[in-house]
Amino acid sequence: MDVKRNKSSKNTPKWQKALIIAAVCLGVLSYWKMSNNESTSLRMNDILLSKVRKGDLAVEVTGYGSLQSKVQQLITTQTPATIEKIILKPGAVVTPDKVIMILNNPELNQEVEKTRLELAQVKANLRKLRSNQKRELLNEKENFQEIRSQYEGAKLTLNAELQMSKFGITSAIKVKKAQLLEKQLSQRINILKEKSVQLDIIHQEDANIELEAIKLKQIELDNISARLDRLIVKARIEGVLQSLSVELGQSVIRGQTLAMVGSTKELIAMIKVSQGQAQKIQPGQKAIIDTRTSKIEGIVARVDPTVVNNTVNVEINLPKNLSADARPQLNVDGTIVIQSLKNIYYIEKPTNAAEGRNSSLFKLNDSLDGAEAVAVKFGVISGRYIQLVSPSSENDTYIISDTSAILTNSVDISQ
Repeated sequence: MDVKRNKSSKNTPKWQKALIIAAVCLGVLSYWKMSNNESTSLRMNDILLSKVRKGDLAVEVTGYGSLQSKVQQLITTQTPATIEKIILKPGAVVTPDKVIMILNNPELNQEVEKTRLELAQVKANLRKLRSNQKRELLNEKENFQEIRSQYEGAKLTLNAELQMSKFGITSAIKVKKAQLLEKQLSQRINILKEKSVQLDIIHQEDANIELEAIKLKQIELDNISARLDRLIVKARIEGVLQSLSVELGQSVIRGQTLAMVGSTKELIAMIKVSQGQAQKIQPGQKAIIDTRTSKIEGIVARVDPTVVNNTVNVEINLPKNLSADARPQLNVDGTIVIQSLKNIYYIEKPTNAAEGRNSSLFKLNDSLDGAEAVAVKFGVISGRYIQLVSPSSENDTYIISDTSAILTNSVDISQ
């Protein structure tokens, strides 16, 4: 048979449930209050401290990079060739006439000889032309002298005929014939004179054409000879051989890079700075380049607009007279002075501090055995320092190591 079950009398009343919830909330609240009032203990040797300073602070941007030659000579090949001999290696000090390597191109040697023969042939053509012109001038001169002699004879005959005609010894027809011959020979002499003038002009023009051909062929030979001379690769400037782009026995094409030579007398510094700091840098600002053994004052020349790996290159001009340790490719550190802040409060930059942000720092008490969290506002970052914009007092001491794990508002400091 069916058995009817009654509801258990053990069910918790509502008022008891409310009491349990209130007790739990009270416990959590008490624990939270105790946690906030509880102090965390730190050892003095385990934390970093910084005293507040007051005074002028140079706002600086730091970076790293290397020294580079301001004047660089890129050496390329002017003709296809093979690397026959490498004489100098990167790092060698060079002068303009110092030989770096020797190339070989047999076809270029043959081309030079062929062009020399062609030049000799053009010069021979000019000599032959001038010889023919002399012969032609002599023939014309001989012809002129013959006509002139005939003309002088005709003049004598005409004079004689005229004298005889006065005495009726000769006929009028003979006189007319003598006059006609004298006139014809006179006209031929004038024509020969004009021809001689024109012949000189033609001869000179023909000679000029041959001279121009010689000039063009000489230029061609000079160009080929220059390419042949460039097979002996020289530095062309005084400095240091910075790089070689080829190997022994390698074949190269026209225009291919062989080497890079950089001047050692005029250097610049190329400094990499973070992208965020680069916007503060302007040409003309002062900079300090640290070579590890000396410090060099320079001036910012330009800021590269290209960003690579979140960094920007800054070019810094350096003085001409540098110390002996300054050389191309030397790794250096750079500090660029952006501005100078006058009479401000600043401390060493705390961990995770950000420029222009509000934050919280633990400030030590006078007895140096405890610290309380206080609100601060940061200003401009300058290297390892940061400006304190919020009210502060000189010689206040703050904990600048990472305190993000501390949940309390105060800490105890033990020695």
